[in-house]
Amino acid sequence: MLSHSSSVIRASIVAALAVVAAAFGPPATSSASQMPEAAAAPGGFLFATFRGESGPMGEQVYFALSRDGRTWSALEEGRPALVSEIGEKGARDPYLLRAHEGDKFYLIATDLSIHHNRDWGRAVRGGSRSLLVWESTDLVRWSEPRLVRVAPDDAGCAWAPEAIYDVENGDYIVFWASTTERDAFEKHRIWAARTRDFREFGEPFVFIEKPTTIIDTTIVHDGQRYHRFTKDEKYKAITLESADRLSGPWVEQPDFSLAKLVGYEGPQCYLIEPAQGDRPPTWGLIIDHYAAGRGYQPYVTHDLDAGQFEPAEGFSFPFPFRHGSVLSLTAAEYDRLAAAAASGPGAIGVAGKTAPDPALAWTNPIVPQRADPHVFLHTDGWYYLAATVPEYDRIEIRRARTLGGLSTATPKVIWRKHATGVMGAHIWAPEIHFIDGKWYIYFTAGEAEQIWAIRLWVLECDGPDPLADEWVERGKLAVGWESFTLDATTFEHRGVRYLAWTQAVPDVRGTNIYLARMDTPTSITGDITLLTRPEFEWERRGHWVTEAPAVLIKNGRVWMTYSASATDANYCLGLLSAPDDADLLDASVWTKSPEPVLRSDPETGQFGPGHNSFTTTPDGKTDILVYHARNYERIEGEPLRNPDRATRAQVIRWRADGSPDFGPPVVDGPYVVPTP
Repeated sequence: MLSHSSSVIRASIVAALAVVAAAFGPPATSSASQMPEAAAAPGGFLFATFRGESGPMGEQVYFALSRDGRTWSALEEGRPALVSEIGEKGARDPYLLRAHEGDKFYLIATDLSIHHNRDWGRAVRGGSRSLLVWESTDLVRWSEPRLVRVAPDDAGCAWAPEAIYDVENGDYIVFWASTTERDAFEKHRIWAARTRDFREFGEPFVFIEKPTTIIDTTIVHDGQRYHRFTKDEKYKAITLESADRLSGPWVEQPDFSLAKLVGYEGPQCYLIEPAQGDRPPTWGLIIDHYAAGRGYQPYVTHDLDAGQFEPAEGFSFPFPFRHGSVLSLTAAEYDRLAAAAASGPGAIGVAGKTAPDPALAWTNPIVPQRADPHVFLHTDGWYYLAATVPEYDRIEIRRARTLGGLSTATPKVIWRKHATGVMGAHIWAPEIHFIDGKWYIYFTAGEAEQIWAIRLWVLECDGPDPLADEWVERGKLAVGWESFTLDATTFEHRGVRYLAWTQAVPDVRGTNIYLARMDTPTSITGDITLLTRPEFEWERRGHWVTEAPAVLIKNGRVWMTYSASATDANYCLGLLSAPDDADLLDASVWTKSPEPVLRSDPETGQFGPGHNSFTTTPDGKTDILVYHARNYERIEGEPLRNPDRATRAQVIRWRADGSPDFGPPVVDGPYVVPTP
């Protein structure tokens, strides 16, 4: 046996073989494949997955490592380890397996990119008939991918491939889901073909036929029987069947406890802990709750034949894993992968390819479903990110040594909304700052009973670690109006600290941006200056809006970006500026760009860019724009209820006259800081 399922050979003898191996070395009668597999369960686990359709790098192969099969850590700092630039330029549903001879590993995947093609109908009827294949001898360095044609000539697709070694026939059965023209592409079946080397394949044949459409089959052997889990597309549910032989007959398990779950796919089953003494084995079943966008959800059982699974505790994933696979590892394989990961990005992947400096590269979007991003590079060398969460109910912080590392950093919730009264709704636009030795977060909140009674509020932390130390509420930041108030930022210039914010003034249409001095980190003093209001047509699309100021001081000027119009594809960035030696509270010193400086761009696939902050590379030499955008234009319903504004970043170029050139919003995918 040699798929990841074969790594869980007879549970009844795993413990005994492990003891023999530890005491005497491999038994003389064990095959090369059996011995690594028998010792694999205690060693660790490797997960291969993809992330989704939000960008070209979402549909590529990501790896994660676990010692116990429950707690997973992303490899390559959450970047794709294997990238397909052939075929449809996407790799979904990656499946890992160990060769029967024990001398190599294979990874097979669906050749599909929904991000590039945007058409599920075409993917079903006119997609690729090939699979992607990578090979490795050590799980660290991999071959370039190749395409192998497997599906019949009239197939519309070849999805979710897996493989298992057929001990009776002495070859691999590779199986996948295809539609065919012969029945108008209306039904998926599980097809299969035989191979000995993953290069030459026999004629495809129907492997599993059901009355309804089926996809996403996986097969596991428990040492006595085979068990296969399949997604029934009609009911959007998972089925369980068992058989004594791979060739069948297969009998459906009528008491499968998860049969009524709806909206799940991509089942994967693996042995977490082998039987030991009187203790039964523990099997994990993870299924992708795609309908809710939650990724894999874990369940466990001690008896696959019984089919009774319970929700599992103690599982954690660095990001929502999508349809993928788990490979059991020996201790040596785990250690080799861990050592490669510790050596830095680029160590795991295609041999001969070097990764860029992680401090100067990231993948956009950096964090999906995080709007109004504020990134702060502290003197401790960490990047801190605070952003609006889609639920509008809490404030979280994450940090990383690199901007790209924020992608997989674990967020820490430091405050939640009140159940009643003020600070009880619409928790928006948190900004994290370090002022006079203390941490502050400025944020927007409504009242639980009056959700549009939006005001500015402040949290304070006087400890050195904002993720571990206590935060306290410092109350409302009063600005002189008891009306719609939001999106505050603070900056220091020439020894004076300022607050800039967004305000709706009674009886005046739209929202304006104001500026005032601060006498403490929680209060303003003196005159309040109106800097801008919605004047241009591009500031009045959907709503009359100028909001979310952000400040960058460079080249003799104070640059203030702001966001304009409704939060759909009309959202864009405007720009104000003033000489850095001027009185910033004198409105006449400020000039305003007549056109947006960053707007939606269908060519790059980014829409509604805005609500930004500024940061730099770790050396402080390169300025970076951090902002949110969606990667699709059309939004159903109210844009504020749409969760898909994602945190992104790109370098700011500076023109010869000293003004910033933000450029168009860049495409999704890997981004490397350009060399000067």
